[in-house]
Amino acid sequence: MTSQSDKKKRDKDTAILSTDSLNSLHNERTRNFRRYADSPQGKREIVLLIRGTVETVQLAPEQKLILGRLDSTGRGRVDVDLTEYGAVDRGVSREHCTLQLGDGVVFITDMDSTNGTFINGNRLPSGHPCPFHKGDELVLGRLIVQVLFR
Repeated sequence: MTSQSDKKKRDKDTAILSTDSLNSLHNERTRNFRRYADSPQGKREIVLLIRGTVETVQLAPEQKLILGRLDSTGRGRVDVDLTEYGAVDRGVSREHCTLQLGDGVVFITDMDSTNGTFINGNRLPSGHPCPFHKGDELVLGRLIVQVLFR
């Protein structure tokens, strides 16, 4: 049973916003988010946690980062080289997938990799950008990559 003083304290600490106030707050946050995403400073920091090692990359709006591995001849066009993480043994293709930022959302696209790109256990269709969310599990071939956004 709650006392009268507990109820008064709880009521004092509780804010009730009208629908108009909530809509205004939502619209302001949306405008600020769009301004951030569309500005030249709208880069997102992408943190890749791979086999206990942290790789940090900057991703600008509409920029594509290629994740993959270099072969022994140094061929391949990758922005994030996963070779040192056992990429060859784990089935990562030379040009495995891309990360791209559009409208403030990070998209991942499989680049017709041999062993596939998986989000939360589901294989992505090749060539189709899929939104990637905080907390999603990413697997390239058999290489697990945790992706965080800042």
